[in-house]
Amino acid sequence: MCRIIIKGGKMAFYSEQFIDEIKSNNNIVDVISDYVTLKRTGTSYKGLCPFHKEKTPSFSVSSDKQIYHCFGCGVGGDVVKFVMNIENVSFKEAVEILADRAKMELPQDDEIVDVERVRQKERLYKMNVDTAKYFHQNLLSSKSAIEYLNKRRLDEQTVKKFGLGFANGTGNDLTKYLLSLGYTNDEMVQGGLVIKNDNGNFVDRFRQRLMFPIFDVKERVIAFGGRVLDDSLPKYMNSPETPIYNKSKNIFGLNFARKSKVTKFLMVEGYMDVISLHRNGIPNAVASLGTALTESQGRLLKKYASEILIGYDADGAGQAATLRGLDILSAIGCNVKVLKISGAKDPDEFVNKYGPDRFIKLMDNAITLVEFKLEKLKKELDITTTDGKIEYLKKIAVIISKIESSIEKDIYIKKVASEVGIGIEAIYAEINKIAYGNNYKPIKFKPEETKVLNETLNLEGVPENVYHAEKMAIFLLCQNEQGIYQNLKKHINYDKFRVNLYKELAEILYAYYESGKKSNIVDLFSKDEQINIITGIMQEEYDFGNNIERAIEDVVYILRKYELEEEKNEILKKLEKREDNIAIEELESRLSEIIIELHSFSAGRRK
Repeated sequence: MCRIIIKGGKMAFYSEQFIDEIKSNNNIVDVISDYVTLKRTGTSYKGLCPFHKEKTPSFSVSSDKQIYHCFGCGVGGDVVKFVMNIENVSFKEAVEILADRAKMELPQDDEIVDVERVRQKERLYKMNVDTAKYFHQNLLSSKSAIEYLNKRRLDEQTVKKFGLGFANGTGNDLTKYLLSLGYTNDEMVQGGLVIKNDNGNFVDRFRQRLMFPIFDVKERVIAFGGRVLDDSLPKYMNSPETPIYNKSKNIFGLNFARKSKVTKFLMVEGYMDVISLHRNGIPNAVASLGTALTESQGRLLKKYASEILIGYDADGAGQAATLRGLDILSAIGCNVKVLKISGAKDPDEFVNKYGPDRFIKLMDNAITLVEFKLEKLKKELDITTTDGKIEYLKKIAVIISKIESSIEKDIYIKKVASEVGIGIEAIYAEINKIAYGNNYKPIKFKPEETKVLNETLNLEGVPENVYHAEKMAIFLLCQNEQGIYQNLKKHINYDKFRVNLYKELAEILYAYYESGKKSNIVDLFSKDEQINIITGIMQEEYDFGNNIERAIEDVVYILRKYELEEEKNEILKKLEKREDNIAIEELESRLSEIIIELHSFSAGRRK
């Protein structure tokens, strides 16, 4: 049985079974996450629509239904439709992209009839190949171009690998050549190779320039970049966007880097940086295409690289671009670092001046995003003055507050405190102010139980603040919100509860959320004792307004801190005994970790 899709008078034939396999092997949330930053909200995901500009997320993706819909602009569909829209491709091409993504082979007997669109794109691809060959032949007979390449130390093998060429300066050489091959002026304009001037004449876009063919990951020539051989402006000229080229979604050199078997990619600024590095045995260098790094390019890199290094130029513009690139890559979950280039203005000059071994060491010593930002701030501010220190502290606090690891956060805080001569408590206080705002006050667990209830709960030996925190945890879990459960679960295990009855309730509630089913909370409990306690907790009125996140923070703070204190005391007792069978070194190491985390808790919450 075949599925027939009719659109614009054209038909596409695919078996129903094959289309279902394509969809089942490409979860729509995973696919769309390659292009859009999604956040889970219940059973669906939300993000900013990639098809229209918006500030408030209205783009919704359903994991259960495997569909997407934007409530802002109205677009919607399944995973195939999304790829068609986002990549601006035909149904056939979308299926091929998804099949490649899922490592599936296309059935040989399936036929797609979308003749006009496919033919048009194939003509543009072929025209670009013919153009690249034409430019390359020009290069071989251009004395000035060859002299330039020799000056840049580019050998014949490198020139052939990247398909470098030269555009003559007469005005319409390429136009005449492509006409002789049967291409039309309209096709040349559509492909971005030719411009129609004010007089109605068709002239070459690129003139008197070294030419760089731009390949996509499938090795197709999709566009060109051109560089002057002297100091005239503009230095670079690039193809405009065409039906087969979107500069924000492609990366120069990625076709080579992804085959290098190196999962650490180096992002540089220009074509010559990439080519020079490849010539020097560094095959993982890539560059954005005449534009600041985009989120789409970042997600494309993430598909092939486990770590991304940024090696932009050492000037002010390069450093600003580095900062933007770091933030973009970090936001989409990339492991990203920065090269500290000194003694040269860019990677091309550095590798030619000091050699590939020195450049590889530069890559090995790349610094983290946080280190780069700290160093940049120290250069911008005079931290020998009081005003400079205050400004530095405020900006540093913003940077460090975004670090998730408490140990990593503690390391940077101590480093900054030592360098600037500021107490670590002051830095923690500033970070806490950012996290909670100036008016933050911990929630007071004010409800009190009757004597009978206390006896039922058996609170002997349980600190009052721990008891109230566990009760608040149960209250939060009774809100029947999966998000609250996930937040608590990350930090609190129910078997660590000190109040036994609360531990029972928490175990049942955790199991309920893990099941993914929806039920009335009270119906989960079968014992009268449990029902009495749970209904009492559910009727409590806690003073945290609409800010449940703060309530979760307080619960986690109290329970985790108590757990760490107990573990610390237990270790200290064992260390005092110093019995032969105790792994002293291991205990001391764990004790050090606990002290660091406890210090982070205490100093970070102090006001």
